[in-house]
Amino acid sequence: MQIKKKYIVLPIIFLALFSGEISGQATKIKSSEAYDILVDSDDQYVSALHSIKKNKGEILYNVPEIHLIQADLSSKGYKDIVHNVTSSDNIMKSNDTEKTKVTNNNIKISEDKFPFWAVQWDMKKITNNGEDYKFIIPNDHVTVGLVDSGVDVNHPSLKSSILKNGSENLVPKGGRNQSDTTETGNPNDISDKLGHGTEVAGQITSDLNVRGSFPGVKMHVYRALGTTTSNPYWIMKGIIASADQNDAVINVSLGKYLLSNKDQNNSIEYKSWKKAISYAYRKGSIIVASSGEDGLNEDDQNSILKHYMKLQNLQKASGTVYDTPAQLKNVVSVGSTGPDDTVSDFSNYGNKIEFYAPGGDTSLYAKYGPQKWNELDLNDSQLVATTAIDGGYTYAYGTSFSAPKVTGAIASFIAKYQWYDKPHQVTKYIQKVTHRNKQGLRIINENFLQKKP
Repeated sequence: MQIKKKYIVLPIIFLALFSGEISGQATKIKSSEAYDILVDSDDQYVSALHSIKKNKGEILYNVPEIHLIQADLSSKGYKDIVHNVTSSDNIMKSNDTEKTKVTNNNIKISEDKFPFWAVQWDMKKITNNGEDYKFIIPNDHVTVGLVDSGVDVNHPSLKSSILKNGSENLVPKGGRNQSDTTETGNPNDISDKLGHGTEVAGQITSDLNVRGSFPGVKMHVYRALGTTTSNPYWIMKGIIASADQNDAVINVSLGKYLLSNKDQNNSIEYKSWKKAISYAYRKGSIIVASSGEDGLNEDDQNSILKHYMKLQNLQKASGTVYDTPAQLKNVVSVGSTGPDDTVSDFSNYGNKIEFYAPGGDTSLYAKYGPQKWNELDLNDSQLVATTAIDGGYTYAYGTSFSAPKVTGAIASFIAKYQWYDKPHQVTKYIQKVTHRNKQGLRIINENFLQKKP
């Protein structure tokens, strides 16, 4: 077997932005443009909808819970909203170039020849070699939400955990700007076409062959990534839908780098993220998100800004770049460690990352190359075993597989001690009882289940 080393920009799937515009100033618009509109109240939201209809605009997507609308507007429609509903700071051109980029860093494995638990070094680390599973107490009131690319609903290791009632496909018909004819908009279609969501789900709830960190926990699935297009507002809507279903923990193994500056570049998206996160937090849900995968120090804003400029092909830019949503307030951010409990070679790091969990490591691949890697059979000891689409299993790596371990651990704590709707208290307690290692990393483990709070 061969593994191709690919460094991934954010957790395996990222929302790739290619727009070179960094100014938030109003620009001259064509006869019709896609706009993001974010208002402050129900009244303004209703007025904006009325204005769009009056001026023969088209609503492309909306998230009413946070008063967000994406709409196709004429010049007249734009001016009407600015003059009669809200200021120009709250209506900006949409970024229409976001694509779903998938780098599946995995190797499919055969069930009949695979010693599953024997190679799950990562789960052994966070469960005291499996002993902590004895202290997990299932609780029907505790469910988790998976905001991702969907899931293989028929996978033998996952199907008993998937709650189809309440799960939802949030990708609209045609995807983004009607550019994906494979997207039907069927709200019940949560099937995973990309593989990422199924791989992440296995790290949380898998209860057959591969074990998750909370085997068998019930899960709502919110499909928020199209097969070729993406939209951060779909992810936000997934977070809100999950909170509305009272999911105790919401896993978001997705992200992007988002620039915010004095010119209000991307300010609507930034504000929308904050509103969606606050909505879930007020509902009592804990959001767990994977950190970036560029080996960056997230405490060094200068290096992150330079990386952002390189990604966007910009000569200059100013402002603050956020690893979104992981770096935002009221989100539990997760980085990755390797088999030796140090930061994985691909993982972002720094004091802004709250927890770490095993997600694999590829440094030996860089050192030895593919031939030596395979001769030494390093997949077993360096990568993470998890579920894959079409009922299979795979080796993988990334912070995408660290975050769900934390999701499962937090959910198991809530289930055992019935700390419902207490996101602040739960995360603070787990911080308190999860000690830092010699490298200063707070590596998640489930031994706190043995200590009654």
